[in-house]
Order: sequence, then C-alpha cells, then structure tokens
Amino acid sequence: MDLKPANIILLIDFEGHPALGSEFTNNQRFSTLNWLCNPVRTYPLIFVSNHIPDRHKKTEEMAKMVRVEGRHIWKTIHPDNSTIDSIKIEVKKLGYSINKVIIGGTNTSGCVFRHKPFCAINWAKRGYNVQVAAEMVAEYQMPGTNGEERNQHAMAIVWRDCAKENVFKQIRYVRNIDIDV
Repeated sequence: MDLKPANIILLIDFEGHPALGSEFTNNQRFSTLNWLCNPVRTYPLIFVSNHIPDRHKKTEEMAKMVRVEGRHIWKTIHPDNSTIDSIKIEVKKLGYSINKVIIGGTNTSGCVFRHKPFCAINWAKRGYNVQVAAEMVAEYQMPGTNGEERNQHAMAIVWRDCAKENVFKQIRYVRNIDIDV
C-alpha cells in the first residue's frame, strides 16, 4: 500500500483539569485547535486524541465537526493503552504515514512531554520532528500562584529533560503562528 505522508495533531489529555485553570487558559487551547481545524488545505491533517467521548464533551464536539466537514481526519485512541506504535498502525490504516507530530494537551511537563508512552520526548527519541503548540498546552500540576508561574516551572523541567535526552533538534516549542502544518 502506498502511504501518503501526513502531519498529525496529537491531543494528549486535551481538556485537562478545567476547574484548576483560568477561563482564558481553558479556552485558548480550543481556539487554537479550531484554528487548525478550519483552513482548507491540499492535504488533510490527522487529529489523534485520547479523550473519552462521553466525558470530554467539548473535545468530542470538535471531533464531530471535523468528521462532518470532512476536510481532515479525526481518530480517537484509547486514553491508557495507546503507544506510538499503535498510533502509527491506526494512521497507516487510514492510508498515511506520519511526517511530523504537533502536540497540545495537559500537563505540559507531564503527559505532554514525558509521562505518556506517546509523549513528545518519546516521539523525538524515535527521530520524529515534534512541535509542541504553546497555545494548546496547559500546566496544572506544577507549583505556582498563577498559570504563568506554573508554566515557568513546567518549561524548566521540559528543557532540562530535552537536554538530558538530547532531543533539541527534534522538538520545537512554537506559537500558533509558527506551527508548521
């Protein structure tokens, strides 16, 4: 089978912990996701999300819109039992190979960067180019009196771990206008 290269938008625990975040932080991620979903492109993006459809209503609503409009592809994966290999298999079933991985989710220094089997560092260690979309991540677990302080702590951990794993060439932390889709 001839696979077409595609970029995936990987949403890791995307809805996060809304009760712990500000309204701005909670809405900013969805605004950026909406921005990625809407342009007509010559190729589809593949959105891969580990949300639970009956519990994460906002993410599921975004998935429904993507499916109905048919401009892109949305694949919901198991929240606990998914891996990079299982994601690659699902994308291959759709007729694509993964070109690059663009990630958004919660918590930035935890599940997004290092705690999930399909986190940013694990993709980068396999040689994939990874972009973590700054406006699509949030940090709720780090100490701090506000989102800014929590994000400062998170980014210190992220870059420490990137240096430790020697993946600076594979991972970029980008603003939404710099996302290379």
